[in-house]
Parts: sequence; C-alpha cells; structure tokens
Amino acid sequence: MLDRLDQIPWHSLHHAYGTAEDVPGLIRALAGSGDEQDQALGDLFSNIWHQGTVYEASSYAVPFLVELAVEPTITHREVILSLIASLAEGNSYLQVHAQPGHKISDYFRQQPDFEAKLAAELEHVRRAHQAVLEHCDLICTLFQDNMPLVRVGAGYIMSRFPEQLARFGPVIRQAIQTEQRSLVQSALILCLGALRDSSPETIALMDRAVHYTTNPRQAFAAALALYRIQGEYYPAAVPLYRQLAAAKWAAESFLGEIPWDIESGVQIQTIATELEPDPVGATQTLLTLLKQSEADNDPCTAIVHDLLELNFPEGKWRKYKRLTATQTEILRRLVESHQAWQNPKRLWFLVPNGAKKLSDITADDLQAVRNEMRAVILASSRE
Repeated sequence: MLDRLDQIPWHSLHHAYGTAEDVPGLIRALAGSGDEQDQALGDLFSNIWHQGTVYEASSYAVPFLVELAVEPTITHREVILSLIASLAEGNSYLQVHAQPGHKISDYFRQQPDFEAKLAAELEHVRRAHQAVLEHCDLICTLFQDNMPLVRVGAGYIMSRFPEQLARFGPVIRQAIQTEQRSLVQSALILCLGALRDSSPETIALMDRAVHYTTNPRQAFAAALALYRIQGEYYPAAVPLYRQLAAAKWAAESFLGEIPWDIESGVQIQTIATELEPDPVGATQTLLTLLKQSEADNDPCTAIVHDLLELNFPEGKWRKYKRLTATQTEILRRLVESHQAWQNPKRLWFLVPNGAKKLSDITADDLQAVRNEMRAVILASSRE
C-alpha cells in the first residue's frame, strides 16, 4: 500500500503552509488509528484543503487518499472520502479573496503578478478536480462496501461533479434502489439534488419518496432535493417543509451520523420561513422517527428535544399535572425508548441545570429523568 508515495517530489510542491514535505507522513498516518490518524486527518484538511481552497500538492495526494479509502481495513474511511470530495470542489485562494467587494480584493489585484498567480491557482483547482474524477470508477465500487457511511461517501463524491450528471445520476439512482439502510438512501437522494438531476427518472423517484415512503427521513430528503433541483417549493412536499419549519433541531439533524454537511446547498430554515409551521404533523413524524431509530441506531437527541418543545410550552413537561392524550403518548414513548437515552451529555436539556454541569451528566442523571417522566404520567392518570 502507498508504494508510490515516495516517488512524488513533495519537497518541491506547496500547500497552504509552504512546502508539502509533510504530506507523505500524514498520508501514511491515515493508515493507522487513534490520535495519530485523527491528527493527520485534521492536518490534511488544513493544508492540502484549507477552508475551501486547494493547492499545488492537492492533486498529487488524491490517488493515495483513494487507495486508502477503498481499503476495508482502514478506519474512518468516510472522513477520507469527505476530504476527497472537498478536494474535488476546492477553489483558488485568489479567486475567493480577490472577488470584487472583498475587503482585500484591491490589494491582491494591484500586485504585478496577480494574473499569473491566479492562473496558476486555477490550474491547481482544475488538476485536483480532474484527479478525483479520474478515480471515480474505483470510488463507485464503494457503493457495494459493507460500511453505510462509506457508501454515502461514494455518492457524495459523485455529487461534486454536476458536469458529469449524465454519467453519475444513473449510478446514484441505482445505488438508492439497491440500498437497504434508510440513512444511506436519504443521503444519496440529497446527492441527486446536489447534482441538479432533473431527469424524469429522478423526479419520479423523489415524488414516490414524498408521497408513499413510510420513512420520514427519506421523504424529507426528497423534499429538500426537489427544492434544490427546481429552485422552488415542490407542491406535494409543502406539508414536509412545514414540518421541518416546526421541528427546529430535527430539521438540521435528521441526517445525523453523516460526518459532513451533506445538505449545505439547501438551508432548511431558509426555505421554510415563508411557510406556517405544522407542529402537529411534525410531532407525528418525530414519533415515527423515534420508533425507527431503535432499528437504525441513529441519534435521537434532536427528536427528543423537538417532541418536548412542540408539545409542552418551552419544553417544561415537569410542570404538568394533567396531560393531554398526545402529551401522555410522547412521555410514554420516550420512557419506553432505549435508544433515546444513550447520549447523556447531549441530553443536557432534560437535566435540571444541565447546561451548568454538562460535562458531569451521567446515565444515572438520565435514569432519574426517566423516572420523573413515569411519575408525571402516573400522576396525570390519577387526576
């Protein structure tokens, strides 16, 4: 593995911080694990891709990153794939900072070698984009990988190539049709949205998700993808947009577990601002997601938060002596859920003064909250 790594003249290449002589060591560290691997990932996200910009050394790193990403024994391959996708859509530093209206634009443009530097940077951008594209056939094999987030990562990389829509649109659609895990299907639906795939086949696939799917996550993903493709509300998905407008936390995290902002092209709250929120519909959807999360092992923090916020003023369920049928069902379902209680520190909002003792919240604290909910249900039943 990485046999050709030392054949690259890294010392004569450059990244965001100077010469790229540190890159081969960082790439080798990706084949390890633990803190060393985490540090290497952070460093590579900082030097060969820096806040959205790519450099001379970026394209040279791509083949080795792909080699690691397709090796099943490597850990955190989904993050490596995220780095590859970032390199594919990187920008030039000058292209970003010398745009008209930018605070330091005039400074850069007044430099005598500005045009030459910009041209060189744009060539680095082109090469990084092309380097990833040249490895996409190999990356496509990851749709068969055993790791769900690796399969998502393959689609995410495809979605960085809108100019290759005719090539990658059918590939992602096929992956959706053969995929069994709802989280992956939903993420791949968003990838089609990022590609702006307006083909009849894709619109039909998303329309079915909006109308007929029993999985709200897939329906939300299709609604967002359709908005991105068409640039306007998809009429049949308006009820879904209204639910997203009501569920503030869940709207941003219903694709939890994905290690990158796969829906960044569509700001959920932005598209929902002109629509009246639907708390009743959102509540029923969140209860469905809570049940499904038991099977999918997905994080439930946002679901728990929004169920309480939508159905108890300011989420203050402890104050209630007489519960409605919906309120009773919500507390009962939360008490009975196993998965909902798995992240003590993330559920700080359930614990009295939880924000102040965030790092000290334990499973025992959550068990006490669970017992309180049981007590509220019991007291209400006696009223």
